[in-house]
Amino acid sequence: MPEYRHTQVGWQVYGVLVPLSLFLMFTLVTREPAIFSLLLLILGIVFALFGWLTVDITERRVRIRFGVGLIRRTISLDTIRGFVPVTNRWWYGWGVRFTPHGILYNVSGFQAVELLLHDGRRLRVGTDEPEALVRALQSATGVAASKSIDEFPKDTAWRRRMRFITALVVALVVALILGQMYLHGQPPSIELGNGRMSVSSGFYGADIPLEEVQSVQLLDVLPRIQARTNGYAAGGVLRGHFRLETWGSGKLFINRNRPPYVAVRTRDRAFVVVNFDDAGRTRELYSRLRVMTDGSSPKGQLP
Repeated sequence: MPEYRHTQVGWQVYGVLVPLSLFLMFTLVTREPAIFSLLLLILGIVFALFGWLTVDITERRVRIRFGVGLIRRTISLDTIRGFVPVTNRWWYGWGVRFTPHGILYNVSGFQAVELLLHDGRRLRVGTDEPEALVRALQSATGVAASKSIDEFPKDTAWRRRMRFITALVVALVVALILGQMYLHGQPPSIELGNGRMSVSSGFYGADIPLEEVQSVQLLDVLPRIQARTNGYAAGGVLRGHFRLETWGSGKLFINRNRPPYVAVRTRDRAFVVVNFDDAGRTRELYSRLRVMTDGSSPKGQLP
């Protein structure tokens, strides 16, 4: 049996996920049952993986386990050279996090115990009873607790790794943003044929059977956009799912700064709005759609 065992509940996790779950229950369960079920499953997995943190100390090791134990770490007592209670910065967050003081394992609150290992590495274990954890470590290792982390040698290797990881993350984020700007900045691809209108741009697309089209309009002004529900918006370029005043929810593939727009409405009140930077191409699309929805038209991909 462990000489020390303590389980801390992640109240921060519960404080966020429980209200979110209730909100989803009232907003999605009737309108989007499939999405509600998927999100509820994801929330349940998060609870199971990160809902609580258990720290065990036996005569040989320290074991740190999140939730059901899929995320864990084991540390031999022989490798521990020092430990001290500390207070985490609020931005260190919860879960498994990289910090300037090594990896942090934390489920709630800001208190923790920092461990110094034999190779100079450090790590922090979040806990709501740091004094009890320090006493258990002293008893198990025979090492006296340090008075301050200033007594620990600086881990220069970890600091180099942190700088590299930070630079890599920043580079990936910048590449992702630039990639999205380039991808969604391209004109939408529109294909007419086989009784359908297919639109694609980046990660978003729409496919409309022409027999379901109720109206095709050429507009210089659109209703006010109330919300972007799942889409891309930058510099007037809109791609994906949006909610418009008086129109409801639909898909936009437009540059707001380049009217006119072709608005296609279907019998189920859904809509797709498309345009090109070249107003002539937009008007050509409108003309072809009007002909096709009236019964006959040349087919193929728009130039």
